Amino acid sequence: VLLGAPSAAIAVGFSGENTYALSAMIADFSASDALTFTAQLQLHYFDESLRWFQIHAVKELAENAEDARIMGTLRDINDVKIAELTQAAVFQISEAAHTCTELGDLYRRIHHTIAALLPAKNLFIALYDRVEDVLSFPYYVDECDPPPEPRSLGDAGLTQRVIRTGLSVLMTPEMRAKRVANGETIIGSVCLDWLGVPLINAGEVIGALVIQVYAGDTRYTEKDQTLLHFVSNQVAAAIVRKRALDHITHMALHDPLTGLPNRALWHDRLRQTIQEAGRSQVQFAVLYLDLNRFKPVNDRHGHALGDALLIQVAQRLQTCVRLSDTLARLGGDEFTVLLRDVKSRADVLLVVKQIEQMINTPFIVGALTVQISIAVGMAIYPDDGATADVLMRQADEALYYQKSQQL
Repeated sequence: VLLGAPSAAIAVGFSGENTYALSAMIADFSASDALTFTAQLQLHYFDESLRWFQIHAVKELAENAEDARIMGTLRDINDVKIAELTQAAVFQISEAAHTCTELGDLYRRIHHTIAALLPAKNLFIALYDRVEDVLSFPYYVDECDPPPEPRSLGDAGLTQRVIRTGLSVLMTPEMRAKRVANGETIIGSVCLDWLGVPLINAGEVIGALVIQVYAGDTRYTEKDQTLLHFVSNQVAAAIVRKRALDHITHMALHDPLTGLPNRALWHDRLRQTIQEAGRSQVQFAVLYLDLNRFKPVNDRHGHALGDALLIQVAQRLQTCVRLSDTLARLGGDEFTVLLRDVKSRADVLLVVKQIEQMINTPFIVGALTVQISIAVGMAIYPDDGATADVLMRQADEALYYQKSQQL
């Protein structure tokens, strides 16, 4: 029961900062012209659990303002509210798996969604690759500890135990003291409560979802453990679905041999760069690359050695360009480079020279030493063309002119 004067509100049986929020709501209501007020909020109950309540208040006016009163009720709606929020969370996580363009965005949406259900200021997602035995932490938000480096699963740590056993773990200070006394290792800063649930997809544990609190009135309960475990099923499905979609997208836009962008992605990047350069009035360069003496090597020693040589060529070419540039394989022994924001033709020629020197250095492929070279044609926007077709044609013509000079 809520009783109070316009200047104060008393919630019997409650504690913590949320009680002050309730009092602030009543104070705002008393200062307004409204006669009734209804709201939903979470309160720390006397047993330290955090529960949803609905407040309904009525203002009883009097001739003397000092005699005015506010009467109201608090109704426990926790079970109904949690069921409503859980249903919404499952839908939001499923939707995020389809709408988020990057995994990082999906992880942030998951965090935001879970925080609407449970206190989740500190949350991290750990994923485990069984084939490589690598435990990684692609999403990690924690007020005390930095993101851990990837590691083998090992035996120590609560996260590792969740993944090894496939069982949820709720760790309170009392439980922690017993486990430490029994020789168990606790990794990371000591928190107040730690709650971790396995991420399971198609019967396989792919990782863990963990929330923790370091101080304050918030305490996790077995109901929270059950709720987080239920939501984790949708989280695991969303992560697997998004990773599969990313893999399909990557395969569609990248060369399967070298991992470089393929022709489709190259042309998309080129079109985007033309639009950006047109707005900012900057130059960029297109390089068309073709290997010399590759075909005889491929014919004589076989496609396996030829593929291994192409992989090494791609690796060397990547050392010649910046992260902001794009190196692509168009097919066969043809590569292209998009050099963004170049200052002059002389700067482009320096990159061309570096590429030629890098490829002219003999390759060690298996037991063979292979000597090849490279021909490079270039075109600079906007001097040599302002459209993708013209730039590619100019670079192609420059390439074959150079190859004719090398014969």
